[in-house]
Amino acid sequence: MKFIERGNSEKAEVLLEEVVAAPGVRGITDEALFRLALLSMPSDLDREDLANAVKYLDRLQKEYPVSPWATQSSSLTDLLAVLPRHLQSTTELRRQIKSLRDLNLSLTRENKEMRLNIEKIKNLDLQLEKKVKP
Repeated sequence: MKFIERGNSEKAEVLLEEVVAAPGVRGITDEALFRLALLSMPSDLDREDLANAVKYLDRLQKEYPVSPWATQSSSLTDLLAVLPRHLQSTTELRRQIKSLRDLNLSLTRENKEMRLNIEKIKNLDLQLEKKVKP
């Protein structure tokens, strides 16, 4: 756990994977599974990495159901189960936002062009009035 405290999550993950690959020891392996699940959750919430985290949490709950780590992991497992749907919604919303920004930019350009055309028409109208007046 010193590697986690020092911010070296890669080294901590390697050691925790070694612990969970060895024969299980109550109080050690269950905590290692929980911590490994936490380390497996990426900051960008990539689906494949989320699946790894869920795999560790499922194993923790199945092999160590009375562990305090299993109890803590159940709400985390529930959250990770609904997260992909929310990620999909978020991706769709980002796509819509980009589309709306592009449309806004296009309309802004069109609006600017129309204002310029209105100014040109006003100038032409003024020139015509000058020519018509005796």
